[in-house]
Amino acid sequence: MDFILLILSASLPALILYWLIPRFKSAIISLSGIVLLAVYSPISLVPLIITTCIQFFLLTRFPNKRNATILSITITGGTLISYKLVGMMSVWSLTFLGLSYYSFKQIHVAIENYKGTLPAFGISDYVGFLFFSPTFVVGPINRFNEFIRDFNRVRWNPDLFSFGLERIVYGLVKVSFLANYLTNTKLTELAQYLNNIGFAKAALYTDILAFTANSYFQFSGFSDVAIGLSALFGFRIIENFNYPFLARNISDFWNRWHISLSNWCMNYVFYPLLAKSRSAFVSILITMIVLGLWHEISMKYIIWASFQALAIFIWNKYNKTSIHTFLNKYQFNRILGPIITIHFVLISFYVLKEDSLQDYWITVTKLFSL
Repeated sequence: MDFILLILSASLPALILYWLIPRFKSAIISLSGIVLLAVYSPISLVPLIITTCIQFFLLTRFPNKRNATILSITITGGTLISYKLVGMMSVWSLTFLGLSYYSFKQIHVAIENYKGTLPAFGISDYVGFLFFSPTFVVGPINRFNEFIRDFNRVRWNPDLFSFGLERIVYGLVKVSFLANYLTNTKLTELAQYLNNIGFAKAALYTDILAFTANSYFQFSGFSDVAIGLSALFGFRIIENFNYPFLARNISDFWNRWHISLSNWCMNYVFYPLLAKSRSAFVSILITMIVLGLWHEISMKYIIWASFQALAIFIWNKYNKTSIHTFLNKYQFNRILGPIITIHFVLISFYVLKEDSLQDYWITVTKLFSL
């Protein structure tokens, strides 16, 4: 709930001022995120303000557009990697607030500016987009074009405001009840009980289920709150989850799970790599590793990302075979596809919980041993 309290504490005062004095709405949006950082994470504010000023200069004043884009991405990416590495070795690791989302939004603007797909924008537009408090801490990674479009069209809309309030309530219920109480507490207690009465495999399976379900309810609940708060400001933000556990295959799952990040990696990593390398597997692998390291620079996220990449590659190959076509006639994909997919996700995601790969291997062998 800490993240939600951070978002609410920064956004609600700004929201009141936003509608009371709309002529200053651009400054209010910008300052809400800056004040959030100044109060809760001053150490995060310094690099973000510096990179914001540098990047805006590069994108709008630097004479060579190509070099400006390269410099911008290098500075942003270098800052993100440096702070993540420092965070791994420091007790301050949790204070680098919002840096991952912020950096990917910066890179997005740099690339789209180079492509010429962005409208003319000023410093207030740029800062407002980057420091927009509802999405600053927990995403989604919204797009600059859409943000500017909504900002220019903002009018009081009671239906959108009502929708925003409902989404905030949904998010709070997901985080407080479904995540913190049901999965993190009750399912964990059930796993311990099953283990105590001798059902070790059932206990282990329940613990695996609890871990991934808790991750989903936490993250999707945060996204609901962010989307709801954005709607209160008059912004329609991209959905981040679309019933991922109903996915029929692993590719479908990644089209439904953390959608804004998946789309970002697809557009800015996968497609450029595929165009250069002509290797689907290499492109998928590097894309998933980037996606994993965005969360945390560690070996377990590299392993986790490699699991996802291998599964996507195998699925894409299988999807083109006559066996898949034949089995599809008997509704194999519709019936068994979701079952296979969700169990792969459960088992592969569990590597993120274990302290070491050895512990993970022990867990998997226990689960599947006769």
